[in-house]
Amino acid sequence: MSNSESFLDNLQARGRIAFTTADYAAALCLSPTAAMHSLLRLRRKQEIASPVRGFHVILPPADRANGSRPAEEFVDYLMKYLESPYYVALLSAAEIHGAAHHRPQMFQVIVTSRRRAIRCGNVRIQFLVKGSIHRLSTTKHKVRTGYLTVGSPEVTAFDLVAYQTKAAGIDNVATVLSELAERISAPKLREVSKFFEIATVQRLGFILDKVGATGLANSLEEEVRKQAARSVVLVPGKKSAHNVATDKRWRIIVNDEIQPDI
Repeated sequence: MSNSESFLDNLQARGRIAFTTADYAAALCLSPTAAMHSLLRLRRKQEIASPVRGFHVILPPADRANGSRPAEEFVDYLMKYLESPYYVALLSAAEIHGAAHHRPQMFQVIVTSRRRAIRCGNVRIQFLVKGSIHRLSTTKHKVRTGYLTVGSPEVTAFDLVAYQTKAAGIDNVATVLSELAERISAPKLREVSKFFEIATVQRLGFILDKVGATGLANSLEEEVRKQAARSVVLVPGKKSAHNVATDKRWRIIVNDEIQPDI
């Protein structure tokens, strides 16, 4: 067994699935150039994958054809390496909460500063930016390799509406919310609403009404009544036809018809 293979085996024996170039060079007493060449050989043998420069993930034989472990198995390691606060969001969070209608095509993560999307083998990770995330409620989700930080069901509901174009559109958002609703707490939803723009609260209340989650919708009504100074369109950026209806309860200009796949 080569020194590099021994290094990978020892890491896995200690329950670790990721390492840095600096870790590797130090453990094998290699120069930076020699370490890079050695890691390149491991990548060509599909024993590791490198989602970002300087960070490497050990690939079990079952994942080598895919060119990567599933994103949920290494994202927490990756974000610690990048020193970036994060939480799993949108359709990826909905799937973890048991409410994804279809498996998301990419793994969606909210961070505090702009980052390029990552492609690692057949795995894609999309980053969305939110200025402050530390006040938002999250949960710890156990995966095979550790834990993930995931937006709570309540935060996920608001994010789906706020980033609806990243969640396959308003119809898919309504479909997912119809499934997510049973995992949402009305008091927690009302509390979380304070951290989102009132237009997002208006839209979420309207959609929850439409999918029959009346109790959850009711928990948002007082916030809308107190804060919503004007009507907003249901789907931002979509041109409204003349004489479209306005929902008076939520102050929503209904510029699109919701057709959830329920």
